Amino acid sequence: MYGPGGHLRLDLTRSVEHYEKAAMSSYVMARFSLSVLEYNDGRKHLALQHFLISAKLGHTDSLRNINCLLKEGIATKADYDGALQGHEAATEEMSSPTRDEAKVMGWRKITTCAGSP
Repeated sequence: MYGPGGHLRLDLTRSVEHYEKAAMSSYVMARFSLSVLEYNDGRKHLALQHFLISAKLGHTDSLRNINCLLKEGIATKADYDGALQGHEAATEEMSSPTRDEAKVMGWRKITTCAGSP
């Protein structure tokens, strides 16, 4: 709410405080947002640490960004390989036939409702 595009007056300090609290509570998108803010502020090694955590929790964009940091020379091959293994394990853990069925049912419901007069 305090960040760019939020509904309240821009206050990055307050925005970061909220992101940090949410990240400590395992909210992956908050961790990813922190990593982007750190990267944009030039703290690429700190951004890498946040990207590593969120990638290991299954966040695909974080994994992609670690690959970019690898190309920049910030991340190591070991960083990327560890993140990839963690990402795969998290993704595997979150998948199940029941979840896959629920996703399909959810999309059907959305497309059915969207197509209704």
